[in-house]
Amino acid sequence: MNPTDPSDPLLDVLLAETAALDAMHSAGLAALRRRRRWRTVRVTVGSAAVAACLLFVMRAPWNEQTRNSQIAPPSLAKSANAPLLDVSLPGASPAVSELDDDELLRQFPPGTCTIAEVDGRKMLVFLGDEARAKYLR
Repeated sequence: MNPTDPSDPLLDVLLAETAALDAMHSAGLAALRRRRRWRTVRVTVGSAAVAACLLFVMRAPWNEQTRNSQIAPPSLAKSANAPLLDVSLPGASPAVSELDDDELLRQFPPGTCTIAEVDGRKMLVFLGDEARAKYLR
């Protein structure tokens, strides 16, 4: 039996339905491809818009001053010799550059602080929260 034989009406109906189904499938695939293409376009355009906004903000004229100013790094020599705690009392003499342990402890009321050695470094330790709050600002 030849499929193109027009003598069988049942075969003609089945072939017509198959052709209609194929056409529907092709139309559905075309619609899905269109939707995917537009989704890709939207994502690409959105990403380009975000990139353009970021570039504009980074290169904006109001940002010119902050971009050209350079922040000097802190001097390592100063920070290595700097004390951990700068205790400046109102009655202290500015002529005194270094204090030994006893002189430092005499600057505070008795029983409020002590000197402890941690990892080979001496540190001033306050014994109560009130003293710490009062002398450390």
